[in-house]
Amino acid sequence: MPKLQQNGSQYILTIPKEIVELEGWKKGQDIKLRRISAKGEEYIALIPQEEL
Repeated sequence: MPKLQQNGSQYILTIPKEIVELEGWKKGQDIKLRRISAKGEEYIALIPQEEL
């Protein structure tokens, strides 16, 4: 189960290892959140940021 923590003006989202591996993300990778409204529902999209 994902866990959301607030640290001042930043949020930290802890995602289960299985989901990270399934999505091909890396531990500690920055992920931006985008709020999406559709058909009266609110969703959050997780958008991984490429490492430089």
